[in-house]
Formats: sequence, C-alpha cells, structure tokens
Amino acid sequence: MVMRSVWPCFFRRDLLTGPFFLCLTDLHQSNTFVDKDWNITSIIDLEWACSLPVEMMHPPSWLSNQHGGSIDPGVYGSLHKEFIDLPREKEQTCSKERQSSVRLHSILHQGWENGTFWCSPALSAPAVLFGIFYNHIQPRFSEAHKDDEELEEEIWSIKMQYWGFNAFDLIMRKVEEEEKYDKCLQEEFLGLDGK
Repeated sequence: MVMRSVWPCFFRRDLLTGPFFLCLTDLHQSNTFVDKDWNITSIIDLEWACSLPVEMMHPPSWLSNQHGGSIDPGVYGSLHKEFIDLPREKEQTCSKERQSSVRLHSILHQGWENGTFWCSPALSAPAVLFGIFYNHIQPRFSEAHKDDEELEEEIWSIKMQYWGFNAFDLIMRKVEEEEKYDKCLQEEFLGLDGK
C-alpha cells in the first residue's frame, strides 16, 4: 500500500504512456555467447523478454555480482553510469533527423538520482520489495525509522490501518480465532473434553 502511494513521486507523468522498450529481463551470463574478445555474439533464452516503460530499464544487477535488495549503490553506481553513458554518446552522434524527443540517457540518469531505479527490482521481485523499501525508498522520505524501533513500530501501526477497511478489527478477530483454534487443537490432541 505504501509503495503504491509513493509511485507518483518516482515515475514521470509524461512517460506513463510510453515510450516502451523491449527489455531482456532474464539476461545473465549463461544466456549470452561471446567471442574470444568478449564481444557478445548471441543472446538466447528470450521467453522473458517484454516491453517495459523506459524508466524501468537498467543494467543487469549481476554486473556487480549483487541482486535485488542487496545492491550496494556505491558499487553498482559506477556500472550504472557506464551503462547510461553509452546511449548518451549515441544520442549525441545521431543526426538531427534521427534524434528522438526521448533522451534515454537523461531519463536513466534522472531515475538513478531520484530513486526511480529502485522501483524496478521491487516490482520485478516482490520478495525483495521490503528490503528495497526500507533501504532505498523510505530514507528518501524520512531517515527517522532506521535507529528508532519505537518509531518504526508506530509507523507500521499507522500504515496497518490503511490496508483495508476495519483492518484493526480484522486483525483482532483473526488473533481471537487463532487462540480458539489453538485451544481446540490442544484439547483434541490431548484428548481433553475442555473441563
């Protein structure tokens, strides 16, 4: 719920309807063939290729030997810069007729600077969403949660109320149901009649 509410802070409204780019979402070492000079000659295993919004493009995380929520911005940042410098050089050398109004380099650079970059792995792998949120997204809004356990607990109790209507009542009802279930299970397991 919180991630969904912060998306407008990261994604540009003028890019919501495109452009979209073909991305190889399963691009890793074992899906590429190289020649003796390490130039890529072939790419295989394309069933996970899809068209994604331009802001969700990024270099593969395996370049830094890091994945998902464990990406270190210091290590990965230099690789990201090298990756986005390639389209910048190409965009600068294109003739005026062939130049697009969409500058891939500036979009990717802005996405790295403002944190849009982190939304892509969070959407692609929900298992790492929690770590990405706490390490890379929430600090852009507030650093206070990191060192204050009481504040963190308070933040979650506030957020919990927005999971759905009457969320607190539902949670309390489920806790009571679990207690009754545990008691019945214990009675059945021990062969007691409840007296």
